[in-house]
Amino acid sequence: MKIGIDCRVLESISWGVGRVLSNLIKSWGQNGSDHQWVLYFRNSVPPLEFLNSENFEKKVIKSLLSSKSHRLWEQVSLSFELNRNPPDVFLSPSYILPLAGRCRMAVMVHDLSFEFNPKWYSIRESLELRGLTRWSVHNAEKVLCASDHTQKEIIKYYGEKCREKISIHSWAPEDHFKVCHENPMPRSAGNFKIPQPYFLFVGQLFRRRNIPLLIKAFKSVTDVYPEFSLVLVGKNHQFDEFIKTLTRQSGICEKVFHFDYLPEKDLIPLYQNAFCFIHPSSYEGFGLPMVEAMASGIPVVLLTAKAMVEVADGAAGVVGSLEENDLVRYLLKLIKNEDMRKKLVLKGLKRVQSLRWDAAAMSVLDVLKETELPK
Repeated sequence: MKIGIDCRVLESISWGVGRVLSNLIKSWGQNGSDHQWVLYFRNSVPPLEFLNSENFEKKVIKSLLSSKSHRLWEQVSLSFELNRNPPDVFLSPSYILPLAGRCRMAVMVHDLSFEFNPKWYSIRESLELRGLTRWSVHNAEKVLCASDHTQKEIIKYYGEKCREKISIHSWAPEDHFKVCHENPMPRSAGNFKIPQPYFLFVGQLFRRRNIPLLIKAFKSVTDVYPEFSLVLVGKNHQFDEFIKTLTRQSGICEKVFHFDYLPEKDLIPLYQNAFCFIHPSSYEGFGLPMVEAMASGIPVVLLTAKAMVEVADGAAGVVGSLEENDLVRYLLKLIKNEDMRKKLVLKGLKRVQSLRWDAAAMSVLDVLKETELPK
């Protein structure tokens, strides 16, 4: 079977979608030799070692319209290539299919935050994502997601007829996210001068992730435990200068550390040495940083994101509200109760034992096989 994949997300720093696709492709590079894989790129093939597998044919598809628009590339140039040299099955890893592509297609829908609350996005982003994702879900042969909650959301917003084409696949932490058996560094984490103990958040900074709420709650915690710091790892997409202003006005600038991005060699010790991982989101589709934190042997605290609570399966502390005082009370309780913290760590480690990327890759491949027309 000839399988085509839109891989342009791998050309830049990878977050959620890119990391999911990277791990799937790594597994297929090792265990997918029974199939022909065509990986489509927009500008250039990135120098990633796992792309060197003999299983992969890599194609750079230049824009036919000399446009910098990724959407025009997707809808015009990629569609043209798929129709000129059609694969048996095409996979879009990120919500939207090429509208004019005439081959069999599967699409990944990671969450429907743009349907749940369009105000989290600009008017243009909201209209584009809602319209094109709806069309893609309706026209795809298969729709892949990562939680039962997302499956229910797809059916809620796009109709009951979608149910039979949806499949659920559990993502996983990579093997290098693991417990640190050495003694923690006494006054720093990784290569950075970050005082311990510290709370950690990893993920791009979107409105739905309630970062201002986290900072305000952190300020209240430091009123009682001034030794704590807060580390945020993720590009600031939607808060502009608000976070800097908030930390400055709260008098905690020296306690809040923000990195737009960290390579995994630096991210791993940050996980391992954190007091706990806090994900204050109100809406997600899975929560990859959450399972990375669990695998690293630190407790996880969630607020209200239903998919993350589902995926955690009882292995995370759940505040259950978006009230600042509730989060403060929970964190103070966690600081005071070492037994509570240890139980969350053990539950998290047990939860991630069943999550593996090779199993996820094979389950996705099985769905792609079902997508192909019978010979």
